[in-house]
Amino acid sequence: MIVHIPQQEITIIRRQLLTDVVYAITHTALKPMNPEHTTLTPVEIYMSAQNFAKTINQLSDVDEGLDDEIDDLIAEASSEDEAMFIMLLAAIMLQALDKKQPTQQTHDTILHIFKRCQENELFAPLLTQFANREEARYTAGKITDLLNYELAEIVRNKEDLEAIRTIINGLLVNADKMDVETIRGLLIALNKFNLDNNHVIDGELIRLYDKLDYRSTNVADLKEYVASNSRYPREKDYQGVAIWLDQQKKKGVDFYAAAGYNRSEMCRKLSKLFDWDVKENSLRKAQEELKK
Repeated sequence: MIVHIPQQEITIIRRQLLTDVVYAITHTALKPMNPEHTTLTPVEIYMSAQNFAKTINQLSDVDEGLDDEIDDLIAEASSEDEAMFIMLLAAIMLQALDKKQPTQQTHDTILHIFKRCQENELFAPLLTQFANREEARYTAGKITDLLNYELAEIVRNKEDLEAIRTIINGLLVNADKMDVETIRGLLIALNKFNLDNNHVIDGELIRLYDKLDYRSTNVADLKEYVASNSRYPREKDYQGVAIWLDQQKKKGVDFYAAAGYNRSEMCRKLSKLFDWDVKENSLRKAQEELKK
C-alpha cells in the first residue's frame, strides 16, 4: 500500500502534482518532517494516500473493513506519524470526491479516519497548516477548487464523457457565484484536459464558452486557454477546416448542430476557437469542392 519511488521519478511526479490542489496545500507542511516522523517524501506520502483512499473505496463493507485497513497501514508504515500523514491526505482526497458525489458513507469514513488520527500530537497542527495554506491560496486569487483532482480521477477510472458533462453542468449552475479569476482558471484546466485527451469535449467547451458569454474580454482571450493551436487548421486553410469539421463530426462533435444549424454562428465560434477569422463564404466553397 505504501509507495516508494526512485528519486529521479519523484522529480517528474512532483512537477506533475503541482497542479493538484490536494498536493499543493499539503506538501509544504510535510516537506520539513524529520526522519523519525517519516522516511517518505511528500510525493510518496501523496501517492500512498491515493492507494489507501482507493483501497477504502473498494471495500464491500467499509464499516467492517476500515479499521483493519488502518491497522495494516500502521503496521506497514515506518512510524505511527507516517501512517497518520497518509490517512490524513487520504481523508482529504475522499472529501474532495465527496463534494462531487456526496454520500453519508464517505462522510462517516472521513470522520472515522480523523478519530483514529486525532490522538497523534502532529494531527491538529498539520490540519491547521493545511487549512491556512488553502486560505492563502484563496486570498491570492488562485484556483482552489478540486477540478484538476476530479479530472485526474475521471481519467484514472476511465469514466465516460458523462462525468465531464456533470462537472461542466455544475460550473454553469454556479458560474454567477464565481469571480473572473475563478472562471478563468477553470476554463484553463478544462482546455488542458481537452488538449491532453484528443479534444473529447470540444462540443461541451464551445457550449460552455457561449453560455458564459465568452465574447467578453473581462474573462480573457480564447488564445490564452487553448495551450496549443497545433491541432487546429492553419489560417486561411479552408480545405483543412472542412476536413477537420468532418473528422470532428465522425467523433460525435457536430459544430454545425452546436451552432443551431447557423453557418454564420458556426464560423464565429470557429474563429474564436482557431484564433483567426473564418470566412463563411470561403468555408462554404471549400466544403463544396471537397464534395466533388
